[in-house]
Amino acid sequence: MSKSRRMKKLLKQQIEAAPKPIEQTPDERLVAMQVIKNGAKFDSEYRYDDRFRPGNPTDFASVHTVAEMMAHLSQPGCKTEIDARVIEVNRHGGYRYRRIKDVEKFKETWKKNARVKKMREAKHKEWGGDAFATDGTGGAGANSGMTGDDYVPLLGGPFNKQPYLYDYLRAHAYCFHEYHHHPFARAIVHITRDFVLGRGYRIDSDDPRALALWRAFEEVNNLQAMMELVVSEGSIYGENMIWWLPNNDVNIAYNPGPGQEPGKGIIPRIRMIDPSTVWEIITFPEDITRVLAYVQVFPTQYQIYTGTSGGSPVPTAKFVMQHIPAEEVMHFKYNCVSNEKRGRSDLFPILGYLKWIRDVVNYKLIACKKQSAWTEDISVEGSQADVNQLTNDLQNLGEFEPAGSRFIHTSKITRQYLANAMGQSGKDETLEWGVDMIAVGSQIPASYFGLLNSAGATRASALVGTEPVAKKFEQKQKEGARLLTMMWRRFQDNYGIPGAKCEVTFPEVISQDSDSKIKTLKFVEDCEYISHQTAAQKAAKEIDMDSYNYEEEMAQIKSEQAMHTDRTLITPLTSPQPPGSGAESSEPEQPGSEAPASPAPDGKTNKPSAVTGDQKRSLRLGMGA
Repeated sequence: MSKSRRMKKLLKQQIEAAPKPIEQTPDERLVAMQVIKNGAKFDSEYRYDDRFRPGNPTDFASVHTVAEMMAHLSQPGCKTEIDARVIEVNRHGGYRYRRIKDVEKFKETWKKNARVKKMREAKHKEWGGDAFATDGTGGAGANSGMTGDDYVPLLGGPFNKQPYLYDYLRAHAYCFHEYHHHPFARAIVHITRDFVLGRGYRIDSDDPRALALWRAFEEVNNLQAMMELVVSEGSIYGENMIWWLPNNDVNIAYNPGPGQEPGKGIIPRIRMIDPSTVWEIITFPEDITRVLAYVQVFPTQYQIYTGTSGGSPVPTAKFVMQHIPAEEVMHFKYNCVSNEKRGRSDLFPILGYLKWIRDVVNYKLIACKKQSAWTEDISVEGSQADVNQLTNDLQNLGEFEPAGSRFIHTSKITRQYLANAMGQSGKDETLEWGVDMIAVGSQIPASYFGLLNSAGATRASALVGTEPVAKKFEQKQKEGARLLTMMWRRFQDNYGIPGAKCEVTFPEVISQDSDSKIKTLKFVEDCEYISHQTAAQKAAKEIDMDSYNYEEEMAQIKSEQAMHTDRTLITPLTSPQPPGSGAESSEPEQPGSEAPASPAPDGKTNKPSAVTGDQKRSLRLGMGA
């Protein structure tokens, strides 16, 4: 057989062995076309719509992430087959491609999740070992006091600067723990919140309709209380995620049962998202500001008891796995650079020093406790039986003898108390260094923590120490004002008065003397730098008059002045003359007239008294009446 014939025969055998194409019925072709149609979204201008859309677990054609694939494979009666190629990393750091064709093996691999945790840069991590939990023996980590093992990115770019998810969740957990357990961490968060918010924020607008709608939005969402959590959690977590519930829902619902659908409201509802539940922020790789969705994965709290709602039982717990579209989330991140997706806590730089301080204080307290303890020394001159008998008698009395106890013994028994003479108490420089590092890392002076060594500071030193932290709190207020302004614009553009503007006011970080500020307002008004209305509104804010209305107040003032009978109280052009001087007149002086100058005892002419700012105002109001 010639070579060409052999090739033709081999080709024929391969064609016969190839799988035959599946013949589709008209209904199947219609389903296929529907899948293609739903998969390609176009807008009104026939441009491809690349916005992210979460997949439907019941529809395999819409699945495009591993998490959605797992949800699809978990559907009852699912007959989908899988042929996956994954990267497997061994314990030595090497990797290879692995093929998984069986569905159950794929599920088992996903549940183990061990290989996912190994996909990090070996020893070059943001945390140099678990130093926080091992007294710094695991490496430098988050400033445990060790040196030479700090995190340094291998290469430039955002991939090496952003913490991996595993490290981010660890840092999140440590900051949450320290806030609830460490006095310094709690003080840092609460001092920041108290100085930034004080008595609370205030929003004003020239459009009364927009302001009325905003007041209703504030009330239904309890925004004043939410802002306290925004500032506190922003300091603890390093970011805030505010979720505008879709479809005008008033409650959060994840796969609700029959009759348990959330109610609808006219005013939108907002909720705060725990950033640790967001495992990924899906963006375009080259542009992290082009956010597609937020991947939320977390188990809810477990309830021992449950109930029913809408005729259906409420589950004791749920495992939430959902994609929240980007347009529903307002994300604010702090303490990060421009190419990082996630923020960092205010406590992040001082986590190691916080643990150091706690250990030093605990050891110091134990030493002081030992030094203050007394030991009772009893000597018995006799046999071992005598010692055992006395020991049993004393044990029956308890650990400490009650006051007024009576002891009867011979001179062969001697009782005396011995003090602990080992060690010395006093100031510890190590503790002071730790406190100084915490103060520097948090930008809050050590005197703000109420420590004993901060007493006796002079006013000059207090002002110098206050200046940097005041700038920090003012920056936090700017962040809060930016958040509220963006929230105002979103609410007004979608539910209120589009284009309405607002003014966000926070209390002063360092309170000044109100009398001095009001005098300054009076001075700039007299100099005609500002209008009387502006000065009045600023003064009302200074004395905490939230419901001040300039027009109403001016009308009330005029009505009260109209009741006066003595016009000299309204239009005093000069200072009153002493009685008997002959300068009194039954008729009030006309505006613009000038009193003649009177000779002084020394022969000089006395000039008329200067008209004060209060007299000018009284004159202006009197003429208006």
